[in-house]
Amino acid sequence: HRKIDSNLHRAISKSKHHIYRSFNQWRTAILSSFGYDPLECPDCKHKMVFLELYYNHKRVSLEELYEKAMSKSRGKRSSA
Repeated sequence: HRKIDSNLHRAISKSKHHIYRSFNQWRTAILSSFGYDPLECPDCKHKMVFLELYYNHKRVSLEELYEKAMSKSRGKRSSA
């Protein structure tokens, strides 16, 4: 790394990196599977920003959703 890089501030904290990476994998998976970017407006082609997720009219914390999915995933692993 360059010395000047140590002066830069991160836009996304290290604790949120795993959530950001998993979100990008979701976006890439949709793009490669169905041939469209889920964050691109079909009319004007501008890129949208994913700010919040709602389910049944309630805001869902992306971090809590990720932790819940990961805990289920860890519980299903076999010992083989």
